[in-house]
Amino acid sequence: MAGTLSSILESINRWNLAKTYEALDDASVAEVVPMLSGDDTVGGPGSAMRSYLLLPKPVPEVARGHASHWILCHQGMMSGNLAAVNLVPSTQGAVMVLSNSLALKDTADWLGQLYLEAYLGVEERNDYMALSKESAEAALAWHPKLVAELLQRRSPGTHHRDLSDYTGIYYNDARTMMIEVFIDTSHGVAGLKMAFQSLESEVFPLIHYQHHEFTWLVSRNEFARRGRFTKYNANHYKICFGSEAQEDPVTYFTWWHNKFLFETEKFTKCTAKKTQA
Repeated sequence: MAGTLSSILESINRWNLAKTYEALDDASVAEVVPMLSGDDTVGGPGSAMRSYLLLPKPVPEVARGHASHWILCHQGMMSGNLAAVNLVPSTQGAVMVLSNSLALKDTADWLGQLYLEAYLGVEERNDYMALSKESAEAALAWHPKLVAELLQRRSPGTHHRDLSDYTGIYYNDARTMMIEVFIDTSHGVAGLKMAFQSLESEVFPLIHYQHHEFTWLVSRNEFARRGRFTKYNANHYKICFGSEAQEDPVTYFTWWHNKFLFETEKFTKCTAKKTQA
């Protein structure tokens, strides 16, 4: 098995196969490196902690004014991978678009709709060039709007505890997610960081926001290079530490990682963690 895996990885690196990419602000691309899900086990860029693409409003109606057709469609996505499948049972036809790059818009979906309208012979077609430009502009505007929103809602002049009070290993109640919070002194200045699943490839800085709240927001380009979608709201990037009483040690933090949840999810501290040098 190890030999087979090594051969696969060697082929990928040699022939540029099965690689995925994500667009940066200047429309250049960065390779999305697959995450290791275990010893010698390669996992695709996981979507569990990632978001989705920005769409224009209103979302266009495909084949508007055309005779009704039964279409079976599916859009699949992970960071760096996009797919759009449209099946037309009445003609036994199919329009499929596969992409190994995540652009500033949902390229696979737009192309799939464009080709589908052409395949069906739609006379009044959507302007997908204009829709693509609108989506790209929205994608680039996402980060500045997010920063402005965080600054507007911030309470100035608040202070945090000693950084060591926040360090430790935190689990959600279902124990399906683990986040390590630690102090990094590698650059000569102590800074708080967190690592999803305690993976070195998933480390993000924790910047004090207000009171016992920190943000892990980095630049849009950094998120893209790390293989993450860029569409979450401000609450997604806030980690709020807490304790049972005001003077008690920190025992948990809350995180609203999914906007469809009715409330934030609680992560409870399980063990202390020493400063990382």
